[in-house]
Amino acid sequence: FIGSGVEFVPDVKPYELSKIRLFNGVHSTLAYIGEIEGIEFVANAVTHPIIAPFIKALQENEMAPSIIDNGGIDLVAYAQTIRRRVSNPTLRHRAHQIAMDGSQKMQQRIFDTANELTEQGKPVALHVAAIAIWVHFLATNTEIDDPLAYKLTPLAQISDSLEAVTLTLSLPEFTRRLNPNLFAAVAADLSMIRSSSVLDLLSNRIATL
Repeated sequence: FIGSGVEFVPDVKPYELSKIRLFNGVHSTLAYIGEIEGIEFVANAVTHPIIAPFIKALQENEMAPSIIDNGGIDLVAYAQTIRRRVSNPTLRHRAHQIAMDGSQKMQQRIFDTANELTEQGKPVALHVAAIAIWVHFLATNTEIDDPLAYKLTPLAQISDSLEAVTLTLSLPEFTRRLNPNLFAAVAADLSMIRSSSVLDLLSNRIATL
């Protein structure tokens, strides 16, 4: 699962879900933070003094608890392994490359998890922040490699944060929609980013844990 060895398991679904959320979801979140903050490589983002505790909390406080049937996987240990792996500077994973096709990736990697956490009555504030960061990325980045960028960017740039979030996240082309009950919270975080910065939002989220 984590290393190069082969392991036979009765059900592969928990392993796939763990990878999608704890690895892919984190990779995307780091990429959008990096793009906004001018951090070229995700290895530098995941070790940043403000970003690092946010990512750790995102994995351990929300992503791991969202996986109810974990197949016996130690999800906290797996999250630690992922952070160690992503922080390897020799991998040179560029934020810009990982940020590609967010309209396709975010649905599976972040929206699904946020929806399930909401249904389970569990905390979802860190996923909400990740979504707000993505919306801000769509609005402000000048080089977005996404098949839906021509539709998403004008919507994300709407001055009213709630309207921007509602229209961006309600795009008809999305096959997996974020729960509309979360739109107001995403908009509040987007407003904070717009008036301050992504790093201030992350600091605020960590301080309230």
